Amino acid sequence: MKHLSENPNVVRIANAPEGFRQVQKGFAPINECCYISLTAVKCQAPTVIYSPANIAPVSKIMSQFAFHAPGLEDTDRLGSAIAEVVPAGTLIALSGTLGAGKTRLVQAIAAGCGVDRADVVSPTFVLCQEYAGDRQLVHIDAYRIADDDEFLQLGVDDYFDSDAIVLIEWAERVVSCLPSERIEIEIEVVGETVRNFNIRALGEGLSPVVVQMNRSLE
Repeated sequence: MKHLSENPNVVRIANAPEGFRQVQKGFAPINECCYISLTAVKCQAPTVIYSPANIAPVSKIMSQFAFHAPGLEDTDRLGSAIAEVVPAGTLIALSGTLGAGKTRLVQAIAAGCGVDRADVVSPTFVLCQEYAGDRQLVHIDAYRIADDDEFLQLGVDDYFDSDAIVLIEWAERVVSCLPSERIEIEIEVVGETVRNFNIRALGEGLSPVVVQMNRSLE
């Protein structure tokens, strides 16, 4: 295990609170305005993220794993595993480049929840779609969202407080609006159909869910 002082991506700044260092920009919750405790351990749980406004903890990475998907059928297998273990009311934040396969994963999750995957399309232009199968799904695409206010005007707070499984594509664009407890999935394109999925739980409540998800895929 490496102490963060050995991490080349961690940089000291003059106005950081004592005992903290600023980390370089990355996928939420670590962004250009967040601090990370010097006592945290890289790639091991838990890691505590702090807001510079009040130096109060906003998120904890409690558990995480990487899933390698050589083909589309493996993405479908991941989606089925997610649908099987996530509880009602879970927020799943998806990130990845254009064409990474965010909507493909949503389709696989939807199929596992009893929704016809053919009905699930990217909501880029309508921004939000609701699906009712064995479980209720809300599918949001933040790609064309102009700012946080526009995102909040979609009524997302009501979705976050509901029993629906909420899936947000391009979630890194609206990270400041998201509940601190969520599952994040970052998709890395490796080849034409090959993907790496980095999956992590933020918050203690979802940590066992991610652990169970990992075990079901072994």
